[in-house]
Amino acid sequence: MTVEQIRLFLDESIAGKIRWERIRILGGEPTLHPNLLEIIDMIRNWRLDYAPEALIELNTNGYGHRVREVLRFIPDDIIIKNSNKNCREQLFDSFNIAPSDKIAYQFADFRNGCYLAKMSGIGLTPYGYYPCAPAGAIDRVFGFDTGRDRLPTEDDDLYDQLKKFCRLCGHFERRFHSKVHRPTMSKTWENAYELYSIKRPILHRYGERDIIVH
Repeated sequence: MTVEQIRLFLDESIAGKIRWERIRILGGEPTLHPNLLEIIDMIRNWRLDYAPEALIELNTNGYGHRVREVLRFIPDDIIIKNSNKNCREQLFDSFNIAPSDKIAYQFADFRNGCYLAKMSGIGLTPYGYYPCAPAGAIDRVFGFDTGRDRLPTEDDDLYDQLKKFCRLCGHFERRFHSKVHRPTMSKTWENAYELYSIKRPILHRYGERDIIVH
């Protein structure tokens, strides 16, 4: 995300009188963002003026000299969640297993979402707001281009997004499965990645979509 997009997010939060309990900065690897320290300062200033009790959290894999150097400059009041990954084989969740590819989920109501939406709240990506951060990652591959361009209001249940993205997300069924050692993916994801390798979807960027006022 750009500095301008972060500024828009903070401006929306102020205008909507939203006092976030926690703001998590995720990646990719966020320490590789060229403007990370500026972005952190912006969020800290917002917190100071509007939500003194808010937590600001930076998630990192802690891998590599460059990452470790950036972490040295992160202010002490920022919570750093470091997974401390190394070059060895890692355990990970089977994100690329679409529940819609499994018979067991043919009657599932994907509007229910999963634990991520409850624990982590909505996600903001360069392409708008989603019910969770993984939904934004899914949109980048599948190209639905359905990110909300403005901060969702209290009466926006995001059901349309949940129905669209949760059927494709392995996190929806995570509670029933163990972590895996190697990449796995279902047919829907195989097809999506094949199309993605040929032509990447073009999505509207957050803050750049035309807003029609009636």
